Amino acid sequence: MISVTGIGPRLATNILSGISALEFVHAVCNDDVKRLVGIPGVGRKTADRMIFELKDRLSKMAPHRDAVAGEDKAADGRMKDDALSALVNLGYRGNIAKEAVERVVDGSPEGLTLEVTLKRALKILAKQK
Repeated sequence: MISVTGIGPRLATNILSGISALEFVHAVCNDDVKRLVGIPGVGRKTADRMIFELKDRLSKMAPHRDAVAGEDKAADGRMKDDALSALVNLGYRGNIAKEAVERVVDGSPEGLTLEVTLKRALKILAKQK
């Protein structure tokens, strides 16, 4: 997300605080500008830019994300990998993203969803900058 012109870590965190990760992917993949503009800090131009720049990347991730959402404890490793992959796709370096994901997973009870993990990791990353 931060690879999109005009979106930094703070706005990315704000976006994921105002919409679930799955809703965000759905809105981008379906050109739902109205839903994106409803997020605080996102205007029409930013929403259009997000759709234009992220649609191809997110449409590749969307089917896999839906499958991960309903899996049990055995999928924790895959969830961590997905979270790491998402953060790297957002423009964070692999080692920094991995450290943030590990901090989230180690400091939380089992059964974290990908969405919650991403939100918490983005908050950690935003504080580091």
